[in-house]
Amino acid sequence: MTSNYDITICSVYHSLEAKRLLELNYKFVKICNPDVAIRWIVADNTPSGFLEKLNPQQFIVVPGAGEITGLLPWMWGSYRHARALKNTLPHITTRFVLFLDIDFYIVISSWMKIIPRYMQDHGLAFFGVPWHPSHERKWRYFPSPHTLFVDLTMISRDTLNFEPVFGDMLHPSLFMRAREYIRRNIIPFSLRRRLDISGYSDTGYPIYKTYAGKTAYECPQPVSTTIPTFLDRLLPDRFSLVPKRAGYTTRTCFRDLGYADCVARGWEEFMWQEQPYGFHIRGSHKLQDNLEGNIMHIRTILDEFIYKPISHTSS
Repeated sequence: MTSNYDITICSVYHSLEAKRLLELNYKFVKICNPDVAIRWIVADNTPSGFLEKLNPQQFIVVPGAGEITGLLPWMWGSYRHARALKNTLPHITTRFVLFLDIDFYIVISSWMKIIPRYMQDHGLAFFGVPWHPSHERKWRYFPSPHTLFVDLTMISRDTLNFEPVFGDMLHPSLFMRAREYIRRNIIPFSLRRRLDISGYSDTGYPIYKTYAGKTAYECPQPVSTTIPTFLDRLLPDRFSLVPKRAGYTTRTCFRDLGYADCVARGWEEFMWQEQPYGFHIRGSHKLQDNLEGNIMHIRTILDEFIYKPISHTSS
């Protein structure tokens, strides 16, 4: 099973919940792409002594980030994820690569052929969902690391730096810790929220800073029904909680098209070419209390897309 548009998938897993989501994703990708060989590289961020290993016939497992010291608690997950992704880069052997969160499910039939072909036909270096607008601290109008497709004939893998840019906060002094405490606990939340819009340099930020506005890319639309307030309409985009660029989001959701209501479950939906593109669960730890029941529920949702497939063209 081969394709002229072979693609490598790169992910990170860190827990039993993440492993189960990843395994479910593999099965779904295989069903959606029956005629394409899957090459999936996974960086292992599980703790020492973790016994639940991935199937080597499905995944190429590489070392994860290992131990990282000198971080504030809120930095830890971003750095470990970024450094684990870095370890997948030397193993990419294809023109196209997809950096995929284990809990993001692309629901398009034959997407492993369609999206690379679409990128080639439209001269796109990057393709992928942006941060959902509900995460207003993240950057806008450029793909996030959740489903980041890259054409490596246009982008050097050496420039794919996922490391967060927290500056002096990486090894914070007492002064920096105090400043962060004041920012989080003294400045009124309503003001801090607007000041922080698009200012959080999380995983993948160097890629955004290097390429946003400087190369060709495209983003599927986040589904968002948030209505701008009077203040949002008055303020420039930089201080508006609702993105202002026309067409960046859509109010059309999966339910409107006869599919499962993922938004109602607290998941993020994304549309492409007026059809569902994928959904993001976010936070595998939320599944801990009833892991098998939650996995079964997600599988039921995925079955809807199998029984009612979504077809796209590369035009």
